[in-house]
Amino acid sequence: GFGLFSESYLLFIFNQVSGPFLQASPWNGCYDSNRDANTKMASLLGIVVGMIAFGFAADTLGRRLGSIITNVLMLVSAIFLTAASPAPFPAGDDKACNQFFNWIFGAYFCFGVGVGGEYPLSASIASERTMQQAKAAKAGTYTKRGRDVLLTFACQGVGQNIGNLVFFFLTLSCARSGTCENPATVATNYRVAMGISLIFLLGLLPYRLTRTESRQYEQMKKKRAKEGLKTPGYIAIFKYYGFRLLGTPGGWVF
Repeated sequence: GFGLFSESYLLFIFNQVSGPFLQASPWNGCYDSNRDANTKMASLLGIVVGMIAFGFAADTLGRRLGSIITNVLMLVSAIFLTAASPAPFPAGDDKACNQFFNWIFGAYFCFGVGVGGEYPLSASIASERTMQQAKAAKAGTYTKRGRDVLLTFACQGVGQNIGNLVFFFLTLSCARSGTCENPATVATNYRVAMGISLIFLLGLLPYRLTRTESRQYEQMKKKRAKEGLKTPGYIAIFKYYGFRLLGTPGGWVF
């Protein structure tokens, strides 16, 4: 859950920090509403790529290694986002302006790939952990899987609201001195808002490095090797989970 909290913080805080880029000079020299939409779209495209890539690779890499890779990918991307350069730059310097926002675009795409990988891995880990605990308790049931997966993904909302609070206090601080549109202040607020995510992602990495592999995943691997079980085909999966697969994305759309 903390991984989803961390990615949600950095994913949504750009909605806040992009405001001064649209309104203040020299940022608005090359940053308009179209570029703003494209920059935000970069992370969404990365999420799709990450979900597909890690969705296929999760059973091969394992839950532990997969979550380490996504953590490192998000951490490196967060470092590049925080260090986006040059900033501030002289008004009218289109080359520097484009370089700064291209840097952010590329870093957000890579960050999105890590975020996309978090979704299938977090859902699998939460579900398998609950099944393991239910077996250990004997009297437990598997009905808590939905609850645990829900609580895991609920951390996204917490991360988003923390990001809103951080930028609120940064804006409140510069508003008192009347420097919110000062290029140096805009750059500082951006780097502070982005840099806080490094604390979350660095704090998460030791846990993932030392965590053992999911027992359910290990048992599945041994059973496949021993009994020669094949991975179910997409038709078989759709027959069993079709209603839920259609209902979940349908709920988002409608």
